[in-house]
Amino acid sequence: MKIGTNKIPNYIVNVLTVFLLFTFTSLNKITWGRYAFLGITAIIFVISASTYCGGVKFSVQPFHIFLFAFAVYCGISSFWAVNPAMSISDFKTICSILICYSVIYAHYQKENSINVLFDIIKYSGLAVALYTICFYGLDDMIISASDENLRLGNSFANVNNIGVVMAFTIIMIFKNFITKRNYKELLLMAPCIVVIAATQSRKAMISATFGIFLMLIVINEKNKNFYKRFFKFFCVIAIFVFCIYAISKFSAFVGMSERLQSMLDAFNGDKGADSSSLKRLNMIRYGINSFKQHPFFGIGIKNTYIITRRYWGVNTYLHNNYVELLAGGGIFGFTIYYSIYVYLIYNVIKYKNVDRENFGVFTVLLIIMLVLDYGIVTYYSKLQYFYFMIMFLHIDLVKKRVECFSEDTKNPQSGI
Repeated sequence: MKIGTNKIPNYIVNVLTVFLLFTFTSLNKITWGRYAFLGITAIIFVISASTYCGGVKFSVQPFHIFLFAFAVYCGISSFWAVNPAMSISDFKTICSILICYSVIYAHYQKENSINVLFDIIKYSGLAVALYTICFYGLDDMIISASDENLRLGNSFANVNNIGVVMAFTIIMIFKNFITKRNYKELLLMAPCIVVIAATQSRKAMISATFGIFLMLIVINEKNKNFYKRFFKFFCVIAIFVFCIYAISKFSAFVGMSERLQSMLDAFNGDKGADSSSLKRLNMIRYGINSFKQHPFFGIGIKNTYIITRRYWGVNTYLHNNYVELLAGGGIFGFTIYYSIYVYLIYNVIKYKNVDRENFGVFTVLLIIMLVLDYGIVTYYSKLQYFYFMIMFLHIDLVKKRVECFSEDTKNPQSGI
């Protein structure tokens, strides 16, 4: 039972959640920023508990089971890991994510819609964009975008991570635009595009454009007119290709265009490939070789730095989530983590007719996330698990809606 009005407490929780996501990217390197995760979650718990009689009620859902299973595997892998402390470190990280997100999950579980969480992603991303512009300065960012060799440095966060956040923000803005037909929403893309250009993140550029492209396709998916859908499909492809070509010609995107060309050269084996692309391809190759030598359990979660140190003399990850998990966790660790995607994809498709709009959004997000996993390591990312949490929460709410409808159908007189 609710006590009075919950609008103000819920608004405060929403603002706190926006700030929480903002800290993941912008304040992660600051000592107090790392502890903000626990602090903000504690405040949300207190507000949520005081808003509803009986406090916060927790129930074990698939979200908790999947995260707990993967956290346990991270911890167990320390028994055979070359450096057990690294596996234990990820075990603690996933456990802290599970504990904190359980509080947030329980709060938003009381709502009948997860749309506010989409807005939270959007506003937190815009906050990161404005913070980035203020931090580096607009003039320096424009200069950085104009030359591949003048790319922004990783001053307060990894520039690729910043770019990916911008890509998801653009997708959320475009989602609001096409569902609400509010053209003012498109203006919000401007700071995000500026940041992507300055970071020269190929992942972000591809994710944003491909995400918008997919969103248009999914929206037209329910159109039963085959020839109309067929025509729209190729029109969207043509627009997508033209946009990529047009953007690459702007001077502000010269650096991005050069990096994209270097990436394509690496895949084609051309000499024009940049060292970064070639190094990442070699990381995949050596990671796969390590997996072949330890196929079942890997060399231990978060122990793949041993591979990069052997060949490049640096301690880093393999820049590919699939290979990182295969080499570090073996087929068992890989399966436990990616079973999350299997569950989400199955249920999103299963209940697509219950909520068509969110079906489209989640389809795009899942595809983009799986594509991004080829170029970044995400299995310990707080933002990654936040996206997971929204999808699990959506499935939970949809299941309850279906169950209520079934009960009403079986007992039509129960409401009288």
